[in-house]
Amino acid sequence: MSIDTKRKLLVIGCRKLQKLIVMSTVDGKVLTDLPIGTSVDAIVIDHGQLFASCRDGSLSVAAMEAPAIERAILSP
Repeated sequence: MSIDTKRKLLVIGCRKLQKLIVMSTVDGKVLTDLPIGTSVDAIVIDHGQLFASCRDGSLSVAAMEAPAIERAILSP
């Protein structure tokens, strides 16, 4: 789990669902969910990008550009 206080976003990695859930910290609304690899280990927000490293060796990268959050890369 990671929080972006500037954009008011909470990012949650779900291991069993293999998803990255992005929620608003203002109203709790789910803004998007993105597929990720198996068993997420860590989530980092850096310079407007989300990084989710997973136990299966994959790294998911998503751009956090308003108004949408889009998955850019899923590497094995």
